[in-house]
Formats: sequence, structure tokens, C-alpha cells
Amino acid sequence: MKNISILKGVPRIAGLILVVLAFVWEHGTVEVAWAVEQDASATEIVAEMEAKAAAGLSFSNATGAARGQAIYVQICAACHGDQAQGIRTLNSPALHQQEHWYIVLQLEKFRDGIRGATANDGTGGQMAPMAKILPDAQALVDVADFITGIDGPPVVHEIRGADIEAGKQHYNTICVACHAPGGGGMLALKSPALVGQSDWYMAAQLKKFKSGARGSDPRDTGGAQMRPMSATLVDDIAINNIVAYIATLAPPTSGLAAAEPEPVPEATAAQIASGADLFQGVARLENGGPPCNSCHDVQNDAVIGGGVLAIELTEVFGRLGGAGVRAILGAPPFPVMQQAYKDQPLTDAEVTSLIGFLQQADRDKQLHQPRDYGIKLFGSGLVGVVVLLLAHSMIWRGRRKSSVNQLIYDRQINAAN
Repeated sequence: MKNISILKGVPRIAGLILVVLAFVWEHGTVEVAWAVEQDASATEIVAEMEAKAAAGLSFSNATGAARGQAIYVQICAACHGDQAQGIRTLNSPALHQQEHWYIVLQLEKFRDGIRGATANDGTGGQMAPMAKILPDAQALVDVADFITGIDGPPVVHEIRGADIEAGKQHYNTICVACHAPGGGGMLALKSPALVGQSDWYMAAQLKKFKSGARGSDPRDTGGAQMRPMSATLVDDIAINNIVAYIATLAPPTSGLAAAEPEPVPEATAAQIASGADLFQGVARLENGGPPCNSCHDVQNDAVIGGGVLAIELTEVFGRLGGAGVRAILGAPPFPVMQQAYKDQPLTDAEVTSLIGFLQQADRDKQLHQPRDYGIKLFGSGLVGVVVLLLAHSMIWRGRRKSSVNQLIYDRQINAAN
């Protein structure tokens, strides 16, 4: 079933719209989106939904999309629209062109408090209790089944006057490694598709990543990766440019399919050893780039300790997979890495060796002791100081205790007497 013709929540929607219009009439230039987030009516909707959940929502006993439809009508449609097209005045994004796995993942994050738990995430805070209403884990899958089957209208973009070329340059520098050249995302990296989403919503999320309203929970691995990416966009103009460029990318005509990167072949023992040497600078990179441990560290007894200017990489393979590590090494999205390897990129052979080493480091991390040089450095420094002081005192005992002129003078005085 592609569309929903009858919604039980229509009276509630009408009431909410009247509240918003009255607020805007009274306050003039205040943005509608801000009014909705700040107005108590949104909280009332959440409270009403929670009360209905306590009383028992009438979900269908069917499974899959049929059950998902019942859930969507009763919980989701009031804010996201009958065709999952989103409602701008409620800051609710379009869902019908999102991928199934991503919908399920975000519902899990809202349900578990990973997303929407910060005080400055107004709309996220409204979504969290909605996700908690879903009765079980299968309900998340069922509602995603239904949403991805909706043939909704095209999304609406509203940003005007942006510099598309500047946005394209930013996208190809910052985003393409994870979200693919066409904006279709990469499932292996858990990177969602960006095409098929409204520009205003993408801009709002980038601002939330920058401020920490999203991605600050330590359990949110994907969000944590997005935060430094968003920080490279220095102002709202840069954000508008990049989302305006994404809006020009045409979504596929029949649903989104995240790009699947080429599988990373298993590294040989020789490649892993070469990767360890490249990581710590024992072997020079072919094009003269700096070794990885100039900024990074890894928990592995085979290499010397590294820097602390960037993240620790022991578990990076487990978080991103081989495809994710290859994407970042092949097209670094981080400003420091971009400058470091701008004119001296890694070769394919070097990337393969480094991936193999990082995979082994992640797999064998329990066999290696984490390096904590603090106490050892302090202790060895203290012992060194004591040894130096003792040696100095022994040598100092044989020092000349008076001037030569004084000795000559004393001898002359004694001879005269």
C-alpha cells in the first residue's frame, strides 16, 4: 500500500497548526520552526502518545509492512506526514527515501538514549519517547518495512543563493570518502544516503554535530566520526553551500541502494609486517609522506609509541572495517591529513599493508599491553637525576677550592717569614 488516506491524528494536527499560527501572529518574525520546538504543544503530543502507549496502542497482529503501517499511522504520521514526506513546520524530515537499515539504526539510537538525549536537541528530544513507545525490536524493522515501501513526493528544498561550486569542493574533500560520489552512502561504513533528503534538514543536522547536540554520546560511533567532519565547515555559509550541492544530486528513480565498496583482500604476513614498518616510520612511504605514528598511536608491541595529536587506532578496523579504512586513507577527509598527504599520497600497496596491520592490531589487541609511559618516564627521570647528582658530587670533591693567585701569595708570605 503506497499511501495512507485516513489518519486518526488529523484533528490533533489541525490543532497544532492553529497553535503555531497563533504564535507566529503574536511574535511576528520569530521562525515557525523555533516556535514549534519551544511551544508546549509538541510536549503535549509526546505526552499524549506516551499515555496511549500505556493504555495499549492497537497494533496489528500481522508482521512486516502491515504491522509497520499500523505503527506508522498511530505514532509517526502526525509529524512525518501520511506519505513520510516530512513536515517542515515541525522540523520533521522526509523518511520515504531513506534506507531501511538507517531507519532501524536511528530508531534504536533514539530508543536507547544515544540520540536525542542532549538538552539542546529539541526535535531529537521529541523523537526519543516516540521510539520508546515501539513495543519490541521487531517493531522497528516492521515500521521501516512500511516506510521504505511508500512512494512519496519529492522532497522540498529551501536554501537559495548558495555557492554550488564551493559546496561541491567541500563535498569532494570532506564527505565523498564515506557518503560516495553520488551521495548514495555506503552500507559497509554505516554512512547513510544524503540524496533524497531536504537541504534544510541536512543543514540542521550538520549544525547539531558541530555543537555537540548530536554525536556526543560515547556509544554513537557514527556520530563521533561526523563531529570533526562538521567542524571543518567554518560557518553557516559553508554548511548551506554543501547541502545545496547535495540537493543537486539526483536520487535514483527506484529507491536508494547504498554503494558497496570493493572488498578488501586479506593481507599477507609480509604485508602486515610492512604495514607495521610504514606505520612507525621504519620504512619510508614511497611519496615521502609522514608516518602514521607522527599523530596516531596503536596498542601493539611490534611498534614504538606514537603521537597523541589524533585518535588512537587500535580498534579503528573494527569500527570502520577494511572498506572504511581504505576510503579514509585513499581520500583523507580530515584537514590535517589532507595537508600532510596533499602532494604525497599513499600508494595502493601501502594502503593495503596499513589496513592489514590495523586489522591485526584490532584482532590481537588482547595480546598486547597498553603503553602508559607516564610512571616509567617519571621514575627513570628521577633515577637519572640522582645518578647525575652523585657523579657530580664525586667529581666536585676534586675541584680547586681557591684561586691560583691566592696560593702564590700564600707561598710568598710564608717564604718571607
